[in-house]
Amino acid sequence: MSQISAQCVPEVENFNLDFSSVYLTHFTKIKASIAKLDQLSGFKRTADQINELTQDFFTKVWAENLLNQFDSARAKSKDAVLAFLYNHLRNFYSSKRTKEMHDAETKKQLKEIAKINSHAGFEESKGFCHDIKKVSKAFIKSLRGLEHKAWKFFIYDEASADEVAKQLGISNRTSFRLKDSIKSKAKRYLNRYYAGNYNFN
Repeated sequence: MSQISAQCVPEVENFNLDFSSVYLTHFTKIKASIAKLDQLSGFKRTADQINELTQDFFTKVWAENLLNQFDSARAKSKDAVLAFLYNHLRNFYSSKRTKEMHDAETKKQLKEIAKINSHAGFEESKGFCHDIKKVSKAFIKSLRGLEHKAWKFFIYDEASADEVAKQLGISNRTSFRLKDSIKSKAKRYLNRYYAGNYNFN
């Protein structure tokens, strides 16, 4: 955002304080206050980002005519104008940080989804990641009945439903159902692993 120039600020009637003067005398102080708020919240911005946020704050002060709310009779601080601005700055900063945190969390979730989707081709072709022992153990524990006998054929050998039906002496229909069930469980456990859910009880 380009810096608000004191010369281009139009005169507004009924201003208790002159915006141009306040902007010029308090810009550096507000910028320092934002840097301190960042430090207290454990958040780091570049100098350019702090400068831009300071510009955004003064844009809000101008757009909402906040200086009209200043009451010199209630001023107790040595720098009453700074104290007045700082009260508004805290709410402004809190709102910005909440949005930033929400955006960061959204980006994190999108990355997790993309990470899961990137393994979709692997899941379809291999069915399961055998070298992840924790996941493999939980997956095998979840198998029931004929699934225990059939899963190695489908997962390790990548055998067809017809081949497994012959190996186990079962119908093709039963074999197809077993394949779908086993592949579905394998995919579910692998998705949970890549989604960061390590509770496989």
